[in-house]
Amino acid sequence: MADEDKEGVDSARARLVGVTEKSGNLRKDLRKDILEEVSSLRNYFVQVQTELEAKTTAHKELEREVRESREEIQRLWGAESNKMGQVVPSPDQIRHEHKGARQLLPSEGRRKLYYEVAKAEDVVDKR
Repeated sequence: MADEDKEGVDSARARLVGVTEKSGNLRKDLRKDILEEVSSLRNYFVQVQTELEAKTTAHKELEREVRESREEIQRLWGAESNKMGQVVPSPDQIRHEHKGARQLLPSEGRRKLYYEVAKAEDVVDKR
């Protein structure tokens, strides 16, 4: 949590304790109740701050693992594509499939475009 927030909570707690000390008309039992609640609020604040720090640490650890996984994927894709003579796609390219002409893979080797296959089968309408 930000240092300003911590200082603000500590300042408010100190003001409440100060009010109980300055007020001469405040009953003893009310003064005791206020001090107990201030203590409870302080404990709660410390607990929330500790949980936030733990979750922040866990979040950073997960981000590190994701980054390492992406690097590993890039490394593996790079090794595989070098064997095939292809360029490694970026993670963004993997997510967003390239929109273009559909290709069909014939048994020989060279890929034919959809319109070539359709033309060979007389499927294409001539206008």
